[in-house]
Amino acid sequence: RIDADGQRSQPLSLPAIAPNGNRFNPQVASDGVNFLVVREKTSTLLANPVTYIEWALYGPDLTTPLNSGQAQIDPPRTWPQTTAGIGLDVAWIGSRYRVGWKFMRNSGTYPLVNFGDIDQNGVLVNPATSFQTVTALEADNDSDGTPALAYDPVGGRTLDLFKGHNGDTAYNLWPHTD
Repeated sequence: RIDADGQRSQPLSLPAIAPNGNRFNPQVASDGVNFLVVREKTSTLLANPVTYIEWALYGPDLTTPLNSGQAQIDPPRTWPQTTAGIGLDVAWIGSRYRVGWKFMRNSGTYPLVNFGDIDQNGVLVNPATSFQTVTALEADNDSDGTPALAYDPVGGRTLDLFKGHNGDTAYNLWPHTD
């Protein structure tokens, strides 16, 4: 936490939704009041480890999570449990948070960019279809292809940039996401 004069006043830590696991690549976005922190988590005690997107919503004082959750995205995990396996980003898109992610490994089964929404209360939107694939334009074994999200509050649009299958910059542009 940073105090009024710009000094770090206390560390921020996400709550442990499940006590065991390695966590990687925290990302943060704000709706102008609260902060949503998302990160990758891998289980460490299972015979077949899995990967999760884990999140916590913090209020303006950043002291106690208002809500938290996780969604399993990889059964079973084929990437080492001690190394980040996904690239991810999060942005506030006018009425909810959007999380974009992709695997950074060559699995042969996940050459996809994936997206899911978390509402302003920190609840996964439509859990039955959470973190769905929107496009399949890039290879999955390239850490340079991590999605980057931005929101246009004037036009209500959300832009996602990522490395395309030819090495160029590819994008998704969602109109009226607010």
